[in-house]
Amino acid sequence: MEDKPFTAAMHRARDLSEATKSSSPSLVGEQLQDTKGRFSQAKTRWQVLQEQHHLLIQQELLRMEKELASQELPPGQQGAMLWQKEKSLLILRMEALQREQAEAERDLEELNQECQRETETQKHHILQVFQAYRKHAEEHIDVLEQRYRKLLQESLQDAVLLSTQNQQLQAQKQLGYMEKATQTDFQTLTQSHERASPP
Repeated sequence: MEDKPFTAAMHRARDLSEATKSSSPSLVGEQLQDTKGRFSQAKTRWQVLQEQHHLLIQQELLRMEKELASQELPPGQQGAMLWQKEKSLLILRMEALQREQAEAERDLEELNQECQRETETQKHHILQVFQAYRKHAEEHIDVLEQRYRKLLQESLQDAVLLSTQNQQLQAQKQLGYMEKATQTDFQTLTQSHERASPP
């Protein structure tokens, strides 16, 4: 009966340990999969955006080449027109790169915030697990302390009882010696008295 609190504490510890083992990896796994999924989606959006910009620039380049081919300009004006077309193409490329950069920065900021949320969630989970283990350890220590206090108290009571019984036995033994000595003295006295008195 004394082991019931101890056994109950051990069962609670085992249940807590199993629950922690089973919930923690799945929680981490889900969060990792979610983060990987978000990164994959962002990467796909960046690739699609780059392809769209590449196609837009290619179309603009073809349009400019057709325009230049269809216009018959004197050689001096062709260079100026070509320079202006290249300038507008470079501006178009720069705008495309800026949009790609803005999209990437936005996605990175979202991923950063998501990672921070996941980190906080993990910290909270770890803190809960630590607190649960700490509570279990304190309960276990209390159970052990009560058990050992009881054992110590019983040992002390047994020691006192044995000491009392030992003292009683020694007193009885001493009393037995005294009675024997008294009987022997009485017998010796009686015998010496009988010898000394004439018949």
